[in-house]
Amino acid sequence: MLDTKKNYLIFDADCGFCQRSVEILKTITKDYIDYVPSSSIEDGFYGIDKASTDSSIKFFEHKEKQIVLNDFEKIQRYDHHDIHEDAVIYHGAYAIFKALASNNLFRPILFAYEYLPFVNVITEAVYRIIARNRMLISKAIGSEACKIN
Repeated sequence: MLDTKKNYLIFDADCGFCQRSVEILKTITKDYIDYVPSSSIEDGFYGIDKASTDSSIKFFEHKEKQIVLNDFEKIQRYDHHDIHEDAVIYHGAYAIFKALASNNLFRPILFAYEYLPFVNVITEAVYRIIARNRMLISKAIGSEACKIN
């Protein structure tokens, strides 16, 4: 069982593109996040259906370690996250931007996603296109192709 006091990024370890992306994220986020393959998540972890972790990256941010850009953000609600007692779970592009924001250099990207018109809509659409085509992308970059479709 994972420690619910930590921040986790859940990813598809069977996907070459995903593995490469996580290696890049690790260099940016340092020790702020633990990276966990979706295959090691128990069904029902924070109410998440295990099958959903194969189609979208998830970032579990513990409330005690949450990155808040300002007080207004504490009460905003977004379509791409779920709020639980101990953590906020971000999905898709929002998950990536929240993870990146653990490094101060990348906080402007999170700000753009949260406050600039249409940035979240566009980045989530791009994320869905990449997620659907990750097998082709893995092959194109010379990584092992995704085992999960």
